[in-house]
Amino acid sequence: MPLCGFDKKMLKGLTIFSQSLYEAALRKSREKGITIEEAMRIEIEEMNEFLFELDQKYEDFRKTSDVPESMKKLVSWVENR
Repeated sequence: MPLCGFDKKMLKGLTIFSQSLYEAALRKSREKGITIEEAMRIEIEEMNEFLFELDQKYEDFRKTSDVPESMKKLVSWVENR
């Protein structure tokens, strides 16, 4: 059951994200010869770094744009990384 405020598209995105996170951790554990738990920890650390960068980028966009335009710019920035 989705949390309050989540629509079907968001839930689908989270499902895909979770599957991809697991696959990336599994691949990393095999490539580096580490446990899946350690690989997951690394993946989550990298994700936290990305979320921090994402937040900073959004704040930069907000200096010159309103919220809808800043979100459009942020989505474009993520897609073109």
